Parts: sequence; structure tokens; C-alpha cells
Amino acid sequence: ANAALFDFPIRAHTWNLANNLHTSPARMGHTSSNKANLYLRYKLFPYYYSLAHNSWLTGDGIVRPMVLEFPTDLHIRKMGNQKMIGPYLMAGMIANYSETERDLYLPKGTWINYHTGEFYKSTGREIREIKDIPAYQNDIFRLPLLVKSGAIVPTMQVDDQTMNISGKRKDGKASEEFGLLIAPDNQQSEFVVYEDDGKSIEYQSGEVATTQVTQKLNDDGEQVELVIMPTHGRYQGMLDQRNYSIELLLENKKVESATLNGKPLAACAPGVHLNCFGPIGYNHVVLYLGRHLVNDRKLLLVNLAKADKQTSIFFKCQNGYTQNGESIYVVGDIDQLGGGDVSKALKLDPSAYPTWTSYLTGLQTNQSIKWKCIKKHATGNLHRVLHSSGEQTIRTPNEGYAGKATIQM
Repeated sequence: ANAALFDFPIRAHTWNLANNLHTSPARMGHTSSNKANLYLRYKLFPYYYSLAHNSWLTGDGIVRPMVLEFPTDLHIRKMGNQKMIGPYLMAGMIANYSETERDLYLPKGTWINYHTGEFYKSTGREIREIKDIPAYQNDIFRLPLLVKSGAIVPTMQVDDQTMNISGKRKDGKASEEFGLLIAPDNQQSEFVVYEDDGKSIEYQSGEVATTQVTQKLNDDGEQVELVIMPTHGRYQGMLDQRNYSIELLLENKKVESATLNGKPLAACAPGVHLNCFGPIGYNHVVLYLGRHLVNDRKLLLVNLAKADKQTSIFFKCQNGYTQNGESIYVVGDIDQLGGGDVSKALKLDPSAYPTWTSYLTGLQTNQSIKWKCIKKHATGNLHRVLHSSGEQTIRTPNEGYAGKATIQM
């Protein structure tokens, strides 16, 4: 996870003194977490590549100390375990053994949790930390990664057909996707996407293409204006048309309507990913714009409407020792925790055994939840409880992350 966000190139580390341990991420460690983090690195590759080209031009770093981006914030002068990736992404390292969550300091601004869609705000006038951001979600280990409001992050399509970071597919063709992750903000921002052949150093001779992108959220927060300018320059193998898609991170908003160069986009029907828009997560919407000439200017106007607020809780059951066939669950008085029925309880992940965790999203705000940890068999008689902790009550906030709820079994 650390290497996928911070290392160039990505390097897998393991003890290998006797030369009998594997170093392939497919054969060492927690392989599902390795795959998820490599998918993330591949998805963000166009952003890293643009930052690398900018580094060649200006000397700016790709991964930067916090103080470089926020020089007047005295709280981060000696901070070493949080770093900026370019101007728009902030990540926190996790290096302690069995660490399942960590706090993250917020510089001034609005920040969005990339993995969950939750928004956090900091005025910069006081110390503002988000406590207990989970490292595990659905038994996948990831570093806390926040997106700065105003971010314009180029992305690439990544799936089981992806062969390399240049977008080569298993059918031998190159991906035609041009993706953007946008966190709209009232302050206009811009980003220049740099692309070249990905193989040679001909970019030093001018064989490079640049695409300028700007975003702005209007003052009442009801419309996003995104402009993708015509691409300038050329390189060997450059495509004349691309398939454009836009991801928007929206605080308690949903897309009501959208137009591209004056032509309306529809709401996506199931399985449709062309000239339409739809939700793909909490506070997370995607717009599929279709194929267009790279030399054409594209004006996307997105009209927004209010959406229901949600919250989340990081459940943690400690000292959950089990035998073969046994697991730890959380049962509570809401539907997501079984509604009091132990046979429908939420199964936790042994993220740092004997600590079991689950990050539960999509919860109603301003509600009290009674819950407890139980141990039972994963199969067979699901009503039989082998061990139960005491009961606790947690109340969800009006908005945002509810934090950690912990019980010692």
C-alpha cells in the first residue's frame, strides 16, 4: 500500500535472506490487498505521469512534504508520516505492526475521503484531525487517501483486461479512455494533463500532448462547469478520438441533469455506459461522455440537487480469539447489524487477529445504535452464540464519519 502510493518504481519488500521467499505481489502478503492497491496505482497513473513531466519541466516533486504545499501551517513543519501527491492528493503512512486505523491532520480546506466519499472541513485556525480513519475496508488494506476540494485528477480505466500502465489491453489494443476525477469547488482550478508515447525520450524533443482542464462550482453550489480544452501537440501512436468519462465527488448532492456542448445526457440505465450519468458510491457520481475528437473543446455543465446524508462507523472487536469454523460478528438493533437477529449479524474481518473489524457505510444520521460483539460458527446453527460481549450504544452524527466503536471481548 505504501509502495503503490509513494514509490517510483513500485517495489515489493520482504525478508529474503535465504532466497526462499517470493517477492511477487501475487504470491506474498495479503494478495487481495496487493491487487487493490496496484489497481489504485494504475488508475492514478495519468496523474502521476503528468506530475512526472511537470517535475522534468520545473523540478517540483511528485510526492511532496506537507510543508511544501502549506508553508504557513506551523503544525506540519515536522510532519513526516503524511505526504502530498502533487497538489490534490494527501495520504497518510501506516507503518506500525497491527495498526488498523490512524488519525490524519487536515490543513485548511475541504477534503474528501477517496475510499468512502466522506467530506471533512478545516478552517486552518485550529488543529483539526480526523480520528481513527480505518485502514481496512471489506478486508482490504489501504492507506488513508484524501482528495482536496478543487482537485482535477486524470485517471485511466483499470480492469482484468489491463496489461500495463500504458493502457495496453489483453486484446493487444490500447485503451481509448480519458478519465478525470473531479472534486468541484467554488474556487476555479485547472490542471494540465501531459501524455507521450510512454516508451521513448522523444518528449524531450517536443513530442508530447497537453490537455488543459478547468473546473468551477457556482456560488450556490448547484452547477459544476467543467471545460476540457483541445489537446495540443502530438506524439507517436497518439489517438485522434478518446472515450471520455468524468467522476465527480459531491457533498450530499446528486446529479439532476447534465449537458455536453449543449446536448443533454440521460440517467444511465442498468448496464449502459454511454452518454449518461449515474451514482457509483456515496457522494460519487460518474458521467460517461462517449467518444470525441481530442482537438474539440468540451463544455460539461452538471446541475445538482440535494441528496440524503449518510454516515459510517468503524466497528472493532478486540481479543476475539476463535477456533476453526468460528468468526466474530457484530449484532445490533439496526437492519445493517441484523436488527437484533444473531443469524443475520454482520461478520467482521480478522484484519489484525485477534482484532476483528468492519467499516460500515450507508448509515442513517442522528440515530442511536445498540450493538455488541458475538462469537459464533460461520455455518450450521447460525442462532447459537458461543460468546457475547456487553452491549454498547453509539450515536451517529448529523453528517460525516461517526468514528470508531470498540469492544473488548
